Amino acid sequence: MLRRVFAGVRMIFICGFMLAYIIAGIPVLVSCRILKRPRLALYLTRLMDRMILFMGGVRLEVAGAEKLDPKRGCVYVGNHRSHVDSASIFAACPADARFLIKKEVFRIPLVSFALKTMEMIEVDRSNPEAAARSIDRAVSKIQSGISIILFPEGTRSRHPYVLPFKKGAFVLAIKAQAPIVPFTVIGADRALKPDTILLYGGPVKLIFHDPIETRGMDLEDRQELLERTQKIVESVFVV
Repeated sequence: MLRRVFAGVRMIFICGFMLAYIIAGIPVLVSCRILKRPRLALYLTRLMDRMILFMGGVRLEVAGAEKLDPKRGCVYVGNHRSHVDSASIFAACPADARFLIKKEVFRIPLVSFALKTMEMIEVDRSNPEAAARSIDRAVSKIQSGISIILFPEGTRSRHPYVLPFKKGAFVLAIKAQAPIVPFTVIGADRALKPDTILLYGGPVKLIFHDPIETRGMDLEDRQELLERTQKIVESVFVV
């Protein structure tokens, strides 16, 4: 009970911080949009993520980042159990990275403006033609040296295991001939439990695994690539 009360108080402070940060950041976002400077908007968002994790008592430990080439466009894929996953990978990813984000999030006015300013990529999973165009945009980003982050489970898992991966991330990596970087997040669902806004904090570990090259692969290899990647992500996953 006491832990829940403490988490509630902590969340009040975090909401106040986010509100102040957003109000102060609106003029900056507008200027970034006008001047087409997405990296400044990305930097400020990553800074906000780090501050929220810190204020929420999340102790993020990162392993394996030394294996990565931050200047090479890659496709980062990993497990998804809470919003702490998203904040952790975005805050700790060494690359210049963007998310593929479902279209519903782009329907939120201020959020949509921020996402478009940061050049995040909207994807409509219900429309194959629109989804294909999003993949093509992502391929172009990767080939320019920007990485893409995806959660191929397609939703947050509430089960004590990683859900089956969907094929989109692996189609993207093969089309771009870019490495897959598997990552595993452990402890995010304890820091932020499902169906609650209370951030309890605690240790969260983000593990970057060895990149998987896709050079020479074609779309017929996507299922094998998917299964190989999922096994790697699951290899160190614990609830």
